[in-house]
Amino acid sequence: MVIYGNDDGPAVKETAEGAPLALPERVRSLDGKSPERVIVVPNRIVNVVV
Repeated sequence: MVIYGNDDGPAVKETAEGAPLALPERVRSLDGKSPERVIVVPNRIVNVVV
């Protein structure tokens, strides 16, 4: 789980997109691939589409 601020600024959105991709579990599951999309629903969820 990654917790970040609830501000709607661009820095928070970049953090919301990048932080889950940096988690060791996610790095292993990506297996060197790049995600096709990262979907951010503010104050709710971040989906990573591979």
